[in-house]
Amino acid sequence: MKTEEKVLTFFLLVSVCLMVVLSFDFRPGARLVPLIIGFCTTILMVSLSILAISPRFASWYQKLEDKSSKPLITTTEEMSEPNRKVDQTRIKKKEISVVGWLLFLTAATYVLGFLIAIPLFLFLFLKLWAREGWVLSLCMSGAVLGVVFFIFAYLLHIPLHQGIIPG
Repeated sequence: MKTEEKVLTFFLLVSVCLMVVLSFDFRPGARLVPLIIGFCTTILMVSLSILAISPRFASWYQKLEDKSSKPLITTTEEMSEPNRKVDQTRIKKKEISVVGWLLFLTAATYVLGFLIAIPLFLFLFLKLWAREGWVLSLCMSGAVLGVVFFIFAYLLHIPLHQGIIPG
């Protein structure tokens, strides 16, 4: 790991720990989400910090990662020139597609509001872009709607954007 990456990792670890400590000053209902996210992120950042300072753990993790993962895209050195152009074009189309999906989410949230746009976006994204089945798309959309409503509207009493279309 490069020195810059180590410095960034430690900076993020300190920032997350500071967030966790400061969230204890929030009222009980408001501190739940920051504490959950903060504790999970702290565990992740401590793991990354250990990998950054310990070459033994870093080499162990690298071996584990090499064993368990296969490259999704062939490296450009292994590809012929025509295949490289096709692959780059395919990657660029996917990137543009994802940006389009995010713009759709933004527009749908502004027009329809959070509670309609989030499950609608997730359903359409899973069904059309990820080509998942109906059951998974509907269940994931419903689950995300339930989590968003429970945490923000019910638990934290945060008013979510209702959209510009009166409902």
